[in-house]
Amino acid sequence: MSPMDAHTLAVLEFDKVRDVLAAFAQTDLGRAAARALAPLGSAACAAAALRETEEMAALLHGGARLALGSLRDGCADIERARGFHRPLEPDELAGIAALVRAAERVKELCGERAAAACPHLHRRTAAAPLPADLPGRIEDAVDARGHVRDSASPRLAQLRERARVLRETLRDKVAAMLRRPSVARVLQEEQPSMRNDRYVLAVRSECRGQLPGVIHGYSQSGATVYVEPQEIVVEGNELGDAAESVRREETRILLELTRVIVNRAPEIRAARDLVAWADLTYAKRELVRVYEFCVPAMAPDHVLAVSRARHPLLVFFHVAGDLRAPDLPAIRGKVMPFDLELGKEVLMLIVTGPNTGGKTVMLKAVGLLAVMAACGLPIPAAPPARIPYYARVFVDAGDEQSLQQSLSTFSAHMQHIVRVVNEAERGDLAILDELGAGTDPLEGGALGAVVLDHLRGRGVHTLASTHLGLLKQYAYTHREAANAAMEFDPAALAPTYRVLLGAPGQSCALLVAERLGLRPELIAAAREAIKNPEPQEVVMRRMEEARRAVEVERRGAQKVRRRLAVMKGALAEKLRDADDARTQAGREADDEVERRVRALRDEALAIIPKLKSVPPRFLPHVAALEKAVETMLARTPLGERRDAIARALKVNSEVYVPVLGEKCRVVRISKSKRRLTVRAGALEAEVGFDDISWMTPQGETLAGE
Repeated sequence: MSPMDAHTLAVLEFDKVRDVLAAFAQTDLGRAAARALAPLGSAACAAAALRETEEMAALLHGGARLALGSLRDGCADIERARGFHRPLEPDELAGIAALVRAAERVKELCGERAAAACPHLHRRTAAAPLPADLPGRIEDAVDARGHVRDSASPRLAQLRERARVLRETLRDKVAAMLRRPSVARVLQEEQPSMRNDRYVLAVRSECRGQLPGVIHGYSQSGATVYVEPQEIVVEGNELGDAAESVRREETRILLELTRVIVNRAPEIRAARDLVAWADLTYAKRELVRVYEFCVPAMAPDHVLAVSRARHPLLVFFHVAGDLRAPDLPAIRGKVMPFDLELGKEVLMLIVTGPNTGGKTVMLKAVGLLAVMAACGLPIPAAPPARIPYYARVFVDAGDEQSLQQSLSTFSAHMQHIVRVVNEAERGDLAILDELGAGTDPLEGGALGAVVLDHLRGRGVHTLASTHLGLLKQYAYTHREAANAAMEFDPAALAPTYRVLLGAPGQSCALLVAERLGLRPELIAAAREAIKNPEPQEVVMRRMEEARRAVEVERRGAQKVRRRLAVMKGALAEKLRDADDARTQAGREADDEVERRVRALRDEALAIIPKLKSVPPRFLPHVAALEKAVETMLARTPLGERRDAIARALKVNSEVYVPVLGEKCRVVRISKSKRRLTVRAGALEAEVGFDDISWMTPQGETLAGE
């Protein structure tokens, strides 16, 4: 797919959605990814991103945490170092170590333990090649504050120790000088200071000849001269040489690390991209948690079906204060939802109603929901929601007349419509606001009808708003089209934003004009002029009356369906409880039978050793009796079940051994001897098939049951 048209994203104000998303990111990397977010290249990519958002929401809801901290773009630091042919600074190296550590935390969060519940997250993170050894190597040389450690090299430790000793010696010598009366009386300040890495004294300018030394500067007023006393110049030079040796060794260490890091740049880039993706997915999850947005499903049958959907920007607009702490009940009271289905039987919707009635808001909302789903974003709608993957969304909305380009409103609309007609095809969405407006109603209606015919023939999902009677009639003569009206409150002269499917809306032009103060005689004249409506207007009015009657019936049926759904849920819950109770009873029965059979076996076999003291001629009979007891107990249904489970065991299977009172791991199996070697901690023991159980005393089921 070619990138989504920039005009479409601009008209839909998608950048505002990006800004809200960025507000929920933890890092600059995540915020940059949010502001660069664009529709993904295929339905599969969009579906995978939506599943990742869904899995991240479930993972964090279950108690996991994603703490990324303050991170910098290590790849940008590497490029700057390359460009200026310099080593990476210590704070840049520490930032790269922190970046890779954050990527490792992401990988651990979505690792093997999360693989079963979050396969998409696991797949995404498992493929990232991270430089696992690099943070440790950096941290051995640079601390978290961005300072080269003494331990970075033995030579650096020696050089720093020498510089420290020289600095202390020099400091002591300066302190001794300050105690001399001949020095103290020429000073402007009692404490020494540093100029150009040299100890200097602040001498009054009129006394500068009384303290021999090197002048390193003057105060702004000229009243103070900064003098390095002559008697500490040699020690100062030694300290300067030592400091320079330290800097050279630090530079060598940084250059060595920089060469290593430059060679590992692809892995660092993978770490950066993984962190940015994780933070972006976290921000998407926050829309689910904070705003209770729904993660839609990509509709393979290309049917759009949303209920209680709202315009995302209106939701954000009505947040009072912090975007991360919205008052959802208040917002829902101000932003009215709408239901919509498109693509199953109806390919295009003709939306009518008064000016300021909410038509454009609803059309743009649908376009924005389609773009958000294609970006892998959750949407403000009730679950379950289904959005097709629209390869392109074409939008012609708003008055785009231009004096510079000599374009009228009609010409500006037509430029976009010509592009829609030439480029839109099956799999696309077209949003046409005020189709046919800006010119003669008859010609505008005719043009609008042929445009709709063309898009319908190509299978393009279309939402068009209009005031033209000819286009209102279009839906009655084409099976794939339907009318919809935007409900308007005539008392408040305000839209309710409810979408009424099945009938065209009224313009309410005379009512609005009257409420806004147009002279009564003009309103009366206008009403007289339309007193005898054209036949099609009468038909449409009767159809509207019929639609309202059907709507009443439909709402009643919905209430019945909701009550039935509640009853069905309650019944299902009772059935689940009964099933759980039956399962628990079965487990308790198995446990009791197991306990009693084992007790019987132990009691019977305890007698056998006593019988072995009989005369030798009876010993074969004792052995036969022992074998008969074992065989009899093994051939019971419970014994046969135990034997089958034991024979199905594999190395590392888990069983319970009552004589040890422990859950054990199977080490070896001898099916011919009916014996197992098991391990409990560091202890290994050999037991018979009859000495194991598939249940613990607490009722936990083991051994493949």
